[in-house]
Amino acid sequence: MNSRSTSGSRCRLGGAVLVLTLGLGSLSGCSLFTDEGPCTLIGCESGLMVRLDGAPAPVSLRVHLPDGTVLERECIPIHCAHGAFFAGVRAPTVEIDVTIDGNTQTVSVPLTYETYYPNGESCGDPCLVTGVHLKLPEGELVAT
Repeated sequence: MNSRSTSGSRCRLGGAVLVLTLGLGSLSGCSLFTDEGPCTLIGCESGLMVRLDGAPAPVSLRVHLPDGTVLERECIPIHCAHGAFFAGVRAPTVEIDVTIDGNTQTVSVPLTYETYYPNGESCGDPCLVTGVHLKLPEGELVAT
């Protein structure tokens, strides 16, 4: 079954064989192309990437959002240095707890987001991404 939206905003085609058989001619009423080029299925996810350098042992990272939500990730030092991603974070400020060997340190961090449109501004919602780089020089937690 082949259905087209008359508004031009959505297009559903039933089955890959039908798409291959009919070719692009059947897509004339669909918004698969914009002034910026074709819309693709490339996606992205908004969130916060936390990197931690200098951890001597496995780490528990907890991100406290202003609404009371707490997100947690466990990582070993090498993985913490590459980053732990916390999907869906869009808060202006977060508190991050870093626990190593039962000792917890907390830092409050203001966040600034970058906006990405992987398919172009005409092809879907943007992703808002930010990152925090934490270090433990001489055992003291520092956000850079």
